[in-house]
Amino acid sequence: MKLVCALLFSVSLSLAAAGCATVDDVIPPKVNLVNIMPVSASVFEQRFVVDLRVSNLNDFDIPLDGMSFEMDVNGSYFATGLSNRKVVVPRLGTAVVSLETTANTFDLFRQILNAVRVGAVEYSIKGTAIVDRPGVRTVPFRQNGELNLAPDPAGRDRLAPTSTRLPY
Repeated sequence: MKLVCALLFSVSLSLAAAGCATVDDVIPPKVNLVNIMPVSASVFEQRFVVDLRVSNLNDFDIPLDGMSFEMDVNGSYFATGLSNRKVVVPRLGTAVVSLETTANTFDLFRQILNAVRVGAVEYSIKGTAIVDRPGVRTVPFRQNGELNLAPDPAGRDRLAPTSTRLPY
């Protein structure tokens, strides 16, 4: 009887594990910069809220339990962002995640001067999405993009980031 119970338990456990997605089964989310909004400023520190659009390319919902990221601008470290908010990114869908971000005031001024001189801002966002799903705890992501500050030849009066998804 003990042998039958042990066998049933191991078969049940194997079937349950087979039904759970693992990190290898999860396609990393595509992350795009949507907005940067200043919140507060001091002599040494700038605080922003950065909105990231998270696109889920998987055929199942991804319940996020938080996110963290680092942002480089024009090849130099710029800011770190964190969020502990729960968000569910629907299968084959998107959700916007707002992250509190901190940047050094001197780094910010240096980046502004460089952007004016170069006429474009290249950015790189890399981070980790904390997933609330059995078998998957964290999913890394990385995204590069560019914000062209030159006038739009089509005459549109807006700046829009372009992005390139990188395999992680």
